[in-house]
Amino acid sequence: MMVRVSNLWSAVVVVGVLSGVDGHSVSASGSGGLGLPPVLLQNAAASGVYMPQVGLGTGSYANNKPSDPACWSCPNVTYNAVLSWLKVGGRRIDTALCYQTEDQIGRAIKDSGVPRSEIFITSKVTSCNGSAQGYNETLIQQAQNLQLLQTTYVDLLLIHWPGPPSKDATKDPACQAPDADGRWGSCRRATWRAMLKLLADGTNGGSRAVGVSNFERDHLMDLMPVAGAKGMPSVNQMEVHPWWHDDALIPMHRSFGIVGNGYAPFAAPDFIGSKWNVSITADATLTKIATETGTSNWQVSLRWQLQKGWLVNPRSATASHQIDDLAVATASYTPLTEEQMSRIDAIHALPRVAPVRKVCPDPTQRK
Repeated sequence: MMVRVSNLWSAVVVVGVLSGVDGHSVSASGSGGLGLPPVLLQNAAASGVYMPQVGLGTGSYANNKPSDPACWSCPNVTYNAVLSWLKVGGRRIDTALCYQTEDQIGRAIKDSGVPRSEIFITSKVTSCNGSAQGYNETLIQQAQNLQLLQTTYVDLLLIHWPGPPSKDATKDPACQAPDADGRWGSCRRATWRAMLKLLADGTNGGSRAVGVSNFERDHLMDLMPVAGAKGMPSVNQMEVHPWWHDDALIPMHRSFGIVGNGYAPFAAPDFIGSKWNVSITADATLTKIATETGTSNWQVSLRWQLQKGWLVNPRSATASHQIDDLAVATASYTPLTEEQMSRIDAIHALPRVAPVRKVCPDPTQRK
């Protein structure tokens, strides 16, 4: 039996509790169990920052009506989900300023009784459509993040989108017009300078690690004049699910030591299903592999992503689903075989060939 395993899994061996710097620690349960340990972040990260492989996603996508159960920004939806997540042993939480969930997360962490040092918080700057970027705007948005989250730092801060910026949303001269080549590289570099400043601030109003989200190869290379080899992003968060996965990024991530973090691992069933008639639970390939492995379609999707080298952010609100999510990273979960992995890859092997079944905009279209 051949098993495809990411080289991320060998980053660190976990026994009990991992101790980091500045009094931070990551529990074994926070890593999703002893099977897949937290990943040590490199590049633009403080020493000893470990990121659990399974986190809780809190984005609402297009659902923001109180009558919709997937409305994570509605009163107490995220609050209750975070309380449950922390109670069942989850320790990583993913949010963003534009999700409008940070205030609920801050209250839930405070009410949970779990020490802040045991929790890994990821947040993001720039709006959900990438409109606001620039040096000062980034610093202002981070201050807003911290106020809502009721904390003095986040563990990972990401640039949400590569742009282009809106001239009405930023006063940074670097973000007022594209460069001569028609791209917004100067604006991205101005924003990255602010991110590196927040990294230097650390737990005093900044972040223990910084990275990006929805950045393709060209976007990442735009940062090189500022970042150098050691100041490249520690993490790149991308949309990853069986109907959309940009495998071409994986070799670049590995060559630069960038950790890949997938979002929308279930293809946002409350959103994408209504547009393209796809479903994690109804897909024949996932159902057959779930039967073969004695697990669920949801777990098969998560394990496939983990074995490809992507950390995952399942958006699960109930304790039973959260426990199932964490279980895929434990030692008792049997890895998928090479043949099973290939079958899932084939669900949509060429994601940019119509129909494009994607939740968020295609970042390759961002100059």
